[in-house]
Amino acid sequence: DVFDSNGDMTVDFGFFVPAHIGDQVWFENGISAEDDKFNALTDAFLPGVTVNLLDGTGAPVLDANGSPITTTTDANGRYLFSGLAPGNYQVEFDPSTVPGGCGCTLVNPNVGGDASDSDAMPTSAGRGVSATYTLSSGEFNDSVDAGFRAPVVPIELLDFYGRHNESDKVNEIVWITSTEVNNEKFILERSFDNIDNFVEVNEQEGAGNSSQTLTYSFDDADVDQYGTYFYRLRQIDFNGAEELFGPIAIRVENKVKTVVDLFPNPANDEVNIEVTVADFAELKVTMFNVAGQLVRPNMTSETLSSGKTKLTLDINEFTAGSYVLRINVGRKVFIKKLTIVD
Repeated sequence: DVFDSNGDMTVDFGFFVPAHIGDQVWFENGISAEDDKFNALTDAFLPGVTVNLLDGTGAPVLDANGSPITTTTDANGRYLFSGLAPGNYQVEFDPSTVPGGCGCTLVNPNVGGDASDSDAMPTSAGRGVSATYTLSSGEFNDSVDAGFRAPVVPIELLDFYGRHNESDKVNEIVWITSTEVNNEKFILERSFDNIDNFVEVNEQEGAGNSSQTLTYSFDDADVDQYGTYFYRLRQIDFNGAEELFGPIAIRVENKVKTVVDLFPNPANDEVNIEVTVADFAELKVTMFNVAGQLVRPNMTSETLSSGKTKLTLDINEFTAGSYVLRINVGRKVFIKKLTIVD
């Protein structure tokens, strides 16, 4: 310069008032969309959660030593990045560091005002990152929060059971839930004597979202066969996701007497034989005249399933008169008189 040829007038100094950014991380105890905001009465602060400072492009902000600037939340879930130069910043929250390893997920962001909402949005890397905030000299932004909740389970099933009600001739199925989230409906399915061929037997509307104990039931009256009935429960969300529970098994051992009915009697063109059995049995029908002479050695032969079976026999070829039918059902023999009319 004009006073000292050795002087350097290009060395400048700039000063700024440091900026700050921070706030809290909390655990959401609600299960519905209306609960995606902090409630001091029900929600809890999360200590020990790792929080990283990023620049406006999403790159880590480095300290004077070239290391990424990071911190962890204190006992009250609070964090703070202080002494920052004016500029653009993002805040990143790491769900993997939530205490207890709960596998927590982020609540829905920006529900409610700055004082109660969560600002963290999920990323493909599995973390939560805020929007970009521009801090001016001396600015203190204390509203950048993150809320976490435990993984959402569509339903928590307390019990799923069934029993056969002999007096009412039904299988009584009951299931009980303690929690339901986004639950559209239940479909009850049944299979007889195997666990491969399930068919729908009942559909019931779910509760949507509920944290109360709820009981559902269904009485299956289509259980006239002797054997084992298997039931499984299909739970379907409003978004179409499904979960299966079961199967459970109910053994039906009906104490059924073997009964044989013949009708109409008298008959002209055809006659019905209705047989009720408790288990599989071989049926054979033999016809005699009233003199005891054999008329037809085998009118019909069938393998009967448990329950009730009706057989229709053509009798047009026989002349009018009285006949005797010997009906063998397994080891039992039933004698029925039949009158054929013109």
